Amino acid sequence: MSPPYHVRYSLSRAGIVRSPADVQSLDVDVELDQIPGLLPDGAYIMYIEDVNDKRAVHWTRWPAAFRPGFGK
Repeated sequence: MSPPYHVRYSLSRAGIVRSPADVQSLDVDVELDQIPGLLPDGAYIMYIEDVNDKRAVHWTRWPAAFRPGFGK
């Protein structure tokens, strides 16, 4: 069984145009609120996919520190 979440994130500051090289991804087998602890400091979550359901996790379910408009 594959990890339940696929996370795409960037180490570039928000508001900066990102290049493909700035975007990284990680497959994780943890609860949503544990994801920030697995990412490098300053990482900006761009996308979380629920691998088992094959759909995006709506941003309101993301860890609070990473929801659009909240900042870290």
